[in-house]
Amino acid sequence: MKINKPLNIKIGFYFLITNLVLVLLLESIFYFSSSNILIQKEISTKTEAIEKSGNYIELYMNKFTTLSQVISHDKGVFSYLKNKNESEKNRILNIMENTISTDSYIKSIILIRKDGAVISNEKNVSMEISNDMMKEEWYVNSLMNPMPVLNPLRKQNFSHDDSMNDWVISVSREISDSNGENLGVLLIDVKYQALHEYLQNQETGENSDIVILDDDNKIVYYKKIPYSNSQESYLKSFKNIQKGYNRKENTVMIKYPIKNTHWTLIEISYMKEIESLKKHFFEMIIMSCLLSILITISISLVVLRRITKPIKELEKHMSNFNNNLSKINLKGDMSTEILSLQNHFNEMIDRIKYLREYEINALYSQINPHFLYNTLDTIIWMAEFKDTEKVISITKALSNFFRISLSNGKEKISLKEEINHIKEYLYIQKQRYEDKLEYKISIQTELENIEVPKIILQPIVENAIYHGIKNLDTTGIISIYSQILKDKIEIIIEDNGVGFEIAKKQAPMKIGGVGIKNVNKRIQYYYGENYGLRIDSSLNSGARIIISLPYV
Repeated sequence: MKINKPLNIKIGFYFLITNLVLVLLLESIFYFSSSNILIQKEISTKTEAIEKSGNYIELYMNKFTTLSQVISHDKGVFSYLKNKNESEKNRILNIMENTISTDSYIKSIILIRKDGAVISNEKNVSMEISNDMMKEEWYVNSLMNPMPVLNPLRKQNFSHDDSMNDWVISVSREISDSNGENLGVLLIDVKYQALHEYLQNQETGENSDIVILDDDNKIVYYKKIPYSNSQESYLKSFKNIQKGYNRKENTVMIKYPIKNTHWTLIEISYMKEIESLKKHFFEMIIMSCLLSILITISISLVVLRRITKPIKELEKHMSNFNNNLSKINLKGDMSTEILSLQNHFNEMIDRIKYLREYEINALYSQINPHFLYNTLDTIIWMAEFKDTEKVISITKALSNFFRISLSNGKEKISLKEEINHIKEYLYIQKQRYEDKLEYKISIQTELENIEVPKIILQPIVENAIYHGIKNLDTTGIISIYSQILKDKIEIIIEDNGVGFEIAKKQAPMKIGGVGIKNVNKRIQYYYGENYGLRIDSSLNSGARIIISLPYV
């Protein structure tokens, strides 16, 4: 069961909720703006650093690309591969030794002929070779690229231990003749330390990781080798992380594609500053909420009492207004809303008084002696002529007419009942005026159940008979029909009488104290000024009154 609470408690509660929401909103704005500044600063710093590192690696790898090109174009190398000239071996070894002496990071240079013959500065080279190197997968892969191929990190299979010095990155280049036929492959092994020593200086401590992956998600560089299974899984997951800030993991990921390679340089930083900011944010939220609760309670006790005082006075007056329809005049400082509520209440009192007065006047109008006398006189006249059937029918019509007029005290009835009411009235008047009065009624079936204020047609029809048709020399015709216009319905009452202008000169357009103006005012009290009665002045003769009601 829902328990209603006093207004001041409800207002105080909503005021408290509003303050708490405002506190949360402001603190959230502060937190997200501050965290975004930190994140953007971190992204900017890391982007600048990783671009610098990427440029360095690009220049360094280009150096080995150039070296491989110089060696592969040497005449002695070409003669050894093409013509299998074994006398060129010493010349090729001298070239390898001279090249290695220029860069201490070059581990080895290996020349593999198509038939599997190998020349290298390393004495213990043991490669996967055969009489036809086109059967070796790694060999064929080197032929599929027009440019030198940068291979992922590997441990030389002719190494003796597991130290960092035995891990290399290879640059391989195909050597072919002028017809494009493959002669062999040149392989330059660069020490892992070439990247490690440089990139290690770029890392920002334990909160940052740098890794290089190729397009096949193979590791080119990571600070720790050899790798455990957990490290392998961790490093491969870098490939699926999107660039920028990951709020769930609280990390910043920067990726840099290294030009002329299939490598991607990746740096991931863990935002410890965000964790500290988040902790500080929650502390501020708790303190601000407690302070907001104290302030709200203090203000509520003082302010809400002043706000609700006139409302309580109005409530007290309204609880007794049914016994005494008196207006209220609140004193003291009031808001515009309370003043408006007071004015609307006083207007409601005026309307209630008017409607009650109207009901009394309407009742008197329907049982005024003139109408009742004429009807009874008609009944007596027919009884004298022993027209029993008509006496009975008129008496029944009169009974139904008054029954619908009273309607058990209801203010509104269905349109169908209102139409029956006017039918009974017109039937009685028809017996009196006989051939001098005809009438037609046509109302859409779908409108019959719409509620309307009772007795809105009879005063208009009565006005048409007494002021428009009564003095005609010909038969008077009254037509009542309806039409639907979007959200509005119209009931039209037409007659072929003398018209409004002539009728105004003969007598005031008012019957028994309840005329068409009163009907119009009563409809507008129920539905507003957009509805009511209007007179169609476009007719050359007769009269047409249109009743406008809402279609709901």
